[in-house]
Amino acid sequence: MSDIQQDARYLKVTMMNGDVRRFAFETLGWDASTASSRLRELLEAQELILRTEDSLLIIPIANVQSLEIVPPPEIKIPHCLNILHEFKD
Repeated sequence: MSDIQQDARYLKVTMMNGDVRRFAFETLGWDASTASSRLRELLEAQELILRTEDSLLIIPIANVQSLEIVPPPEIKIPHCLNILHEFKD
C-alpha cells in the first residue's frame, strides 16, 4: 500500500474484543443525498464489507463496538449531535 498522508480519509473500526483497525479510503465524490443513503445502508447492514487491494474483508456488525469516519461526511445526519469539544477526565 502506498504512503498515507496524515490528512487522509480513514475508517477506524473498533472490535468487541478491543482490536482496532484503520483503513484509508479515497474521496467517494458522492452528492449529499447519495452519501446519506449509503451511510444509512451501512448502519442497517448486518456486515461491514471492505475491499482492499488484494482481498475482500467482511466483518459482522455484531463484532463491531464502534466505527469512526475521519473526516466526517459533510451531510446532515439525523439524531447527530455536533460536538464542540470532548473533555478528558
